[in-house]
Amino acid sequence: MIVEGCLAAICEALDDPQPERKIRSDTVVGIAAAWPIRYGVHWCFAGNRVTAERLAFRFLLKWWQEKADPEREWEVDREEKGGR
Repeated sequence: MIVEGCLAAICEALDDPQPERKIRSDTVVGIAAAWPIRYGVHWCFAGNRVTAERLAFRFLLKWWQEKADPEREWEVDREEKGGR
């Protein structure tokens, strides 16, 4: 999971007392720590939207480079070869 915010800023905002707020920073930290163990879902706090976008692109690129079927002809390959 890629989070656009910074964990410290999120926690700081959540700890600001507001009566309508139903979640606190310790809950978010606990969930972020538990999900990798329970579900295999790691949390990455990117800090901002641009960094989150770059990180998402790199995750997808690395998955494609390491896990994609090398025998399959991908759409990108056909475009580079001038085909449809």
